[in-house]
Amino acid sequence: MARTASVLDEIVMRNPHVALALCRILMRRIIVSNERSESFGMDSIPRRLARALLCFSDRLGKPEDPDWISIPPFSHVYSESTLAGIASRSRCA
Repeated sequence: MARTASVLDEIVMRNPHVALALCRILMRRIIVSNERSESFGMDSIPRRLARALLCFSDRLGKPEDPDWISIPPFSHVYSESTLAGIASRSRCA
């Protein structure tokens, strides 16, 4: 949902907690972006791929017991080249 700057200004003026929430979201995105940049320079491709798979488990996994998370099977959509692309540009930190 796109908002114009004037509409956003009105919302923030009426609800200062919205401004604080927006600041928190922006700071989290900046932190994640910095972590990704650092990862590209320091981590190997297998490590970035492992991080991407862990991110998938956080988002898509279902807890089976306290020590196990089940991830749905990867279909043809997640081929090796697709996973390689995800590891090279993953939004997860």
